[in-house]
Formats: sequence, structure tokens, C-alpha cells
Amino acid sequence: MGGSPTDDWAASPPGRTADLGNWRTAPHSRWAFRNVRQILPTAAVSRRAGDHLALETARQDLGPLRLKAEGRSLTVAEALAESDTDGFLVLKSGRVVYAFLAEGMTASTRHVMFSVSKSVAGLVFGMLVDRRLIEPQRPVEHYLPAMSGSAYADASVQQVLDMSVGVDFRENYALRGDDVDRYRRATGWDVAESGDGGETTRQVIRALPRAEFAHGDRFNYVSPNTDLLGWLAEAVTGTPYPALLTEWLWQPLGAEYDADFPVDRRGVARAAGGLCATLADIGRVGLLMTQTPPVEGILPAAFVHDTLTRGDAAAWDKGTAAAYMPGGSYRNQWYVPNGKDEVCIAIGIHGQWLYVDRRRDVVIVKQSSQPEAVQMATDFMMLRMFEAVARALA
Repeated sequence: MGGSPTDDWAASPPGRTADLGNWRTAPHSRWAFRNVRQILPTAAVSRRAGDHLALETARQDLGPLRLKAEGRSLTVAEALAESDTDGFLVLKSGRVVYAFLAEGMTASTRHVMFSVSKSVAGLVFGMLVDRRLIEPQRPVEHYLPAMSGSAYADASVQQVLDMSVGVDFRENYALRGDDVDRYRRATGWDVAESGDGGETTRQVIRALPRAEFAHGDRFNYVSPNTDLLGWLAEAVTGTPYPALLTEWLWQPLGAEYDADFPVDRRGVARAAGGLCATLADIGRVGLLMTQTPPVEGILPAAFVHDTLTRGDAAAWDKGTAAAYMPGGSYRNQWYVPNGKDEVCIAIGIHGQWLYVDRRRDVVIVKQSSQPEAVQMATDFMMLRMFEAVARALA
């Protein structure tokens, strides 16, 4: 095992307040995000027994580094304090140059990464395509006959990867009683309501209606898309998604600790947002996108190039997130700010980040317990901070 679970269990407050009904709300979330396996059923993503990829150190004090964000000047240390940071890691050329762990965090703490998990699913599909198990231009129903007649049936796998499927799902975390609530109850992330009927994640995906626009027309962020990718991966490999991550990703990259993946009542892993992993192991995931030795070759170079260069800027501009990252795109479950700087980003609600600058060979991980699911001003501040750190290390 990659570290004893008791490392985190010992951090449980005597009068623990986090439960299934409140675990994503402050102040309960600060403990809950570090101890998801005490709240939700999980499957293991197992590390390689006996050894791991050691990360050498080349420490620099980046705390005093100044950045400008939203008309303000502040330091990295101040930005971290203001953004409810639990863990922060900066790698340069595969070496740790800066690391921060908040009180109660340890090197073995498995923090939930929410939608950073989507980008991990993208990596899996890079490997599936490379192994000729999936052709991304084929329709979903080619690989999943169960999706025939659904809104997804004639969407290409690539459109699912790029969040450009014409499916009607309102990804609004603040709107109670709407699509996200139903989806979270099905995944087991919220308390079931009377009359739910025991709906499962895959039943929700299968029942989503078509949108008024065509597949491929615009960026349309829909978390169930990534759960569909997990389903597709299982269909073409015959392997449960957590076991697939173990075999293809976690063990080859030399993860130091096991990871956890929440599962629904049928044992289906929530590919869209469930990965719970240590700060350094998420850093190792980021190294795959840099192709830095000794992880070079695990992820196909063609996938990295495709992700950075083949995003549909027109579809992004027609989507609802265009103002968030002007001139950007979304490709293979990764945000790409533009097509020239070789930067790709994985983002999760409540302040989870994986930022990769290939040109400067910099990987940045941030784990957080921000009280709101989406805090736009904080997100803009984080982007400025990541850019400042990467420039300082160039």
C-alpha cells in the first residue's frame, strides 16, 4: 500500500461534522476533501509495489514572488493564503522547486481533484487511440450499442472528448433541484431523495436529451460526458476504470501512493470528478504531458501534440466559457489557453488545478478547499500566479 490510511484518519476532528449531505460545503469541506473515502464508497487505483518515481529537489523560495491580478499586486504566498490552499507544488524539469502543505495535510493525503479527473481520462484515451482500441471519429454507438437511440448515439468519441456534444445538461452547481442535483444523487455524491428510484450514473447519461445545436457546433461543458468516456474505456478494454488507471497510468508513472476513486451504487467509478490523490502524484501525472524523462514515452507524443494544436477555437468562442479564457480551446479533456505557448490546464471546482507549461518544463499542482464551487475572480488570480511562476523559472 502507498502509505497508511490512518495518516488521514488521524486528522479527523473529534466532533466530525462532514457527511454525505454537507461534505462539499464549508467548513465541512476542508476535512472532507482530504478524506473522501470516509464519506463515499471508493475503488483503489494502486501504485506499483516496491518503488516509485522519486522527485529530486532544487528548492527556490517562490513565496515572495509578486504577480499582478485583477488590478492588484500580491505575492505568491498571499495568493495561496487568499485561495484556501491545501497543497501547492511546483516542478521544474521534474524536480521539486517549491511545495506547500497546509495544516493537517501530509505527503500521503489523498485530496479530491474533482474535474482534474477529466483530464486524466483524456490521458487514458490518448493511450486507447495509440493502441488502436478506439478510433476517435467513430460514433459512440459503434462502441456502446446501449447508447443507440440516445442523444449521444451519433456523436463522435472525439466530440465527447472535446465537450462539443449537443446534449442538454445545465452544469450549474448553484442551481438547486436541476440537472446537477439529479446527476449527483445518481453518482452517490448527494443524499437520495424519495422517489429517486435508485437511478444510476449510466441511466442518467442514457436519458439526457438532445440540445438544439448540432454535435461539434460549440463547447458545451457537461460532466456526464466524461463518465461516458469511462464507460467507453471499460467497454473496449473489458477492464474496470480504476483497474485500467492502475495498469496504464498509476503504476507506469511511478506513483508513490495509492489513489481512490468514488463509485456509485453499481460500482461505477465517477470518471468526471472522482480522483483522490496526493499532491506529488498529481505532479507526476502532469509530467506525462511534458514528456520529461523518466516518464517519457508512457503517454503517446502524438496525443500531446494533438491536444495542444488541434482544439477548435471557433467552437470555444461559441461556448459559454469563451470569456474565461479568450482565444482558448478545449481538446481531449484539457483546457488550452492558445495554440502557441504549449500550455495545457486541468481545472476542478473548489480550486483544484494542474497547470503544465511544456515550453518552460514547469508543472504546477494546487489542491484547495474554496467554499464556492466556482470563484471566477480567484480563478483569474490563479492563472496569473501560474504564469508568473512559470516565467520566473524559465
